[in-house]
Amino acid sequence: MTSDEGVALLTTASPPDYSSRGATLQTPSSENVMNRRVNETILKTVPGLRKTFFGKFKSFELIEREEWLFLFFSLMSIMTTVCFTIYRLCFAAAINPKSDDVLLGIILLINTVFCLYHLLHGVFRDQYFDIMTFLLTTAAVIGYVFLNFFGKDESTNVNRENFRHPTVKLARLIVTCLLGMPVICLGVVIVAKYWRSNYILFRLVGGRTDLQLACGNVLLIHTLLSLAVNSMLSFLVAKYYMDMIDGDTAVIFTYFLYSGVACLWATLGYLSLRFEKKLWIVWFIMLGFLPPTLTVFDTIQVSHEDNIFTTIRFGAILISTIIACSSCLLLILAALYALKFCNIGLSERMYSMDDEDAWRIVTTLRQPDVEVGEGRVE
Repeated sequence: MTSDEGVALLTTASPPDYSSRGATLQTPSSENVMNRRVNETILKTVPGLRKTFFGKFKSFELIEREEWLFLFFSLMSIMTTVCFTIYRLCFAAAINPKSDDVLLGIILLINTVFCLYHLLHGVFRDQYFDIMTFLLTTAAVIGYVFLNFFGKDESTNVNRENFRHPTVKLARLIVTCLLGMPVICLGVVIVAKYWRSNYILFRLVGGRTDLQLACGNVLLIHTLLSLAVNSMLSFLVAKYYMDMIDGDTAVIFTYFLYSGVACLWATLGYLSLRFEKKLWIVWFIMLGFLPPTLTVFDTIQVSHEDNIFTTIRFGAILISTIIACSSCLLLILAALYALKFCNIGLSERMYSMDDEDAWRIVTTLRQPDVEVGEGRVE
């Protein structure tokens, strides 16, 4: 073949068709690269969760404007309540340690500590149960403040007709009510928002409906545990405080014994869910009938005392008993429901966060054939 014939062949021959082979070799890798870039973009643009020993919480980037306002007014309410309560507590304890002002001051401090827990836990985990409990605890604090201002003091036998209320009690009442109004209004808005969106459940356990139900039940149990411990500690203070001031060793021992048992019971409930131990949950349910039984029995005993129904002390005992019984019964029902979801890998999903979990969440979001519950990313 001459050079002229070779040139003519090169110019006239059509180029070989590599389209089919190129598609086979190039398309999958290109698609994988593109999918990976899309996944990385999603992971970078959607703020993540903060991993802690107690689970995953929202980062500050996810807190919205109304949530910041709610946090501001709530923290202001808690701080003012604590300041007024400590001032009044020190003043009343210097005059009469057995005064009901001291008793109500201690109960208020206990409730404000749990208020702070429910506030932070509710906002940073999108938990409407915690926000509802915070609103309930805030209402209980307002009720204690009203009870302290208008109620009859058992220790001094005075009431509002013949006793001029100190300025601190009046200021605490006004400030608590003024700050409580925006807290309750914003709290209702946030509860409705969290109720409509199960965003945090989706980020915790992915799109499986059964895992979302189990996760929501576990978070509800955490809320009820703190509420039960709060009410039981308040009840024990209201029941045994007067006798503890007298230095009764048996009463002091009984108080710390009951308090320790309540905390151990709550710890058992938390650990049984944390490690998905079915036997521990059964023990937790069986022991859950003791707190309401003891509180009701002690309340009936206190009601037999003379002229007890009009006192601040009995009002505090009655409120604590109602909350303790309600929370314990709800805990038993929620724990029975939790037995259904043991050993499904819930604890691993809730308390671990690594790159594989993040890719699993994004993959679940992208796959059309995976059953997705109510959770969604907005």
